[in-house]
Amino acid sequence: MSGALAFGIQGASRPQERPEGATPARGTIVVASLGLKALSEAILSRCKTIKIKNITMKNNQIIIGVDEAGRGPWAGPVVAAAVYLPEELACLDSTFYNQITDSKKISETQREKVFSFLEEKAFTALGAACPLFVDKFNILEATFFAMRQSILNLQKILKAPIDLVLVDGNQRIPGLRFSQEAIVKGDILEKSIAAASIIAKVRRDRLMMALHKKYPQYGFANHKGYGTIKHKEALDRFGICAIHRKSFRPIASLMKK
Repeated sequence: MSGALAFGIQGASRPQERPEGATPARGTIVVASLGLKALSEAILSRCKTIKIKNITMKNNQIIIGVDEAGRGPWAGPVVAAAVYLPEELACLDSTFYNQITDSKKISETQREKVFSFLEEKAFTALGAACPLFVDKFNILEATFFAMRQSILNLQKILKAPIDLVLVDGNQRIPGLRFSQEAIVKGDILEKSIAAASIIAKVRRDRLMMALHKKYPQYGFANHKGYGTIKHKEALDRFGICAIHRKSFRPIASLMKK
């Protein structure tokens, strides 16, 4: 698929010891369309850096979870996250570990706290597809693309074979060379999928809040690109912008007027 259409937040977070005061390595962001590079880089640069402990992987199998955020919105990218939860996490901090669930089931405040815990203690990676990609291939293909990217990025930091990928939903990811299992309501039933849903949700929300500064008239900071009344009113008044998904019916209908 064309790199010109790929909006990849191709970052990875791996727990490791860092010297006091050292600047941690950040995920590389690749943005080849829509002029979002500066905004995206600004998001990662603002993310709080926490000194983290090394967690040794002791279990015999590496089972990861993957989920997405942003399939339904009228604007913005679809973002996917892949997460590996070492067995030790439940013992290190059972309070936060027990709060890992579907990102939609917890408050924003609670979600941010669990997100920080996961970024500090777990192994996480991201992938994404921009609105142009969505329009060219459709939202399902864009979601699969983002998921594949997140999984490949996670494998790079794990430096070990991935034994099984747990995917939220009822469809497996095509073109994936790893064994996988699709789980309906996986973000409730499996901790690793729930963790991925939280990482993807928070990262995408932060991106949309940054995009709000470029397109303040649409209110992206509030609705994150979803089809709210306020969003519809802004579209009627200002028309569409570069990050709207032109293949989505409400946007396509507006363009025909």
